[in-house]
Amino acid sequence: MNILFTLTYYAPHWTGLTEHAKRLAEGMVTRGHTVSVVTTKHDSSLSSHEEIAGVSVERTSVQFRLSRTLVSFSFVSTVIKHAKHADIVLLYTPLAEVFPLILLLKLIGKKTIIVHNGDLLLPPGFLNMFLEKIFDVSSYAAGSMTDHLISYSNDYGRYSRFLKYFLHKTTPIFPLFSKTTVDSLTTKSLRTKMPSHRTPIIGFAGRFVEEKGFDILLQAIPYVLETYPQALFVFAGEEHMVYEYFFEKHVSLIQKVQHSLYSFGLLHQKEMPSFYTLLDVFVLPSRSDCLAFVQVEAMKSGIPVVVSDIPGARVAVQMTGMGMLVEKEHPKKLAKSICDVYHTKQSRGYKTTSVDTVFDYNHTLDQYELLLQHIASDKK
Repeated sequence: MNILFTLTYYAPHWTGLTEHAKRLAEGMVTRGHTVSVVTTKHDSSLSSHEEIAGVSVERTSVQFRLSRTLVSFSFVSTVIKHAKHADIVLLYTPLAEVFPLILLLKLIGKKTIIVHNGDLLLPPGFLNMFLEKIFDVSSYAAGSMTDHLISYSNDYGRYSRFLKYFLHKTTPIFPLFSKTTVDSLTTKSLRTKMPSHRTPIIGFAGRFVEEKGFDILLQAIPYVLETYPQALFVFAGEEHMVYEYFFEKHVSLIQKVQHSLYSFGLLHQKEMPSFYTLLDVFVLPSRSDCLAFVQVEAMKSGIPVVVSDIPGARVAVQMTGMGMLVEKEHPKKLAKSICDVYHTKQSRGYKTTSVDTVFDYNHTLDQYELLLQHIASDKK
């Protein structure tokens, strides 16, 4: 097959959405398929065209930014140009141009699949509320016309503002997770940067934005310290986002617990396996999260997790037993769950066998390949 991926951001930019696309694109290349990507040039220093691990990547110039969206006047036309040679087109949402793209792709007779990576959830405010509404309407129109959709899980799909209308043509498939390699020198380097002789070490990672709920974890820290006074909370991720000032909004909260908090800042993806090995517990206190990559990667590294009991995010723990679910936005209950998971880890441990079975790379890649082949060959 000749497969075209369409999304706003692609490697080297790192989010769960971009990593999902990158792993799938490169996986399809290993299966002998021709894969290309049309995305935006989110960093002006990047090349307009390059090949990454056998994937042909074309980046269109960006005229301006609107919240999280990069506006590129040539994006739609470039996608259509490349789509003429494709057997199937995958569109990763949230994507501002999803409706006009689906419309034009259907007009030229192309098979399309929308890969939904989560509803758009922006901070409170009139402009953001307006942008969310525009996203919902355009996504619904696109969903009505696309041949098929992919979600991370049925659980998320049932509660999604968007997917719940299209469950009849939505297939749940997990993202791809492969075995990670831990570099001992990287681990040693990270360890020496942290305050020493602290335990337990509790980690969290991701973009410091409202939907990740890190402010809830910050409020939970004093309660954890009542049981474990030497606990250290370590963060890996981008703190200052150009489209959301959530970190700045909670500086006073951060200062209150700074003696028990250490930030590595944004780590390279290759450093993350070493980051996980430093931890006793990993925490994902999200308000909304269809399935965070860091959650599964921590579990595959043998680290139990504490996760908000919300649609999508809870599935990994439900299927593997590798941690505990907790009521969202409840600092005291979050703190208790962190302590309970750490105690269980110390007393009897957690087995990763089920994690490796549920998130098996080759089995998951088989699911994607079979679905893409089926949709691309469907004559309806």
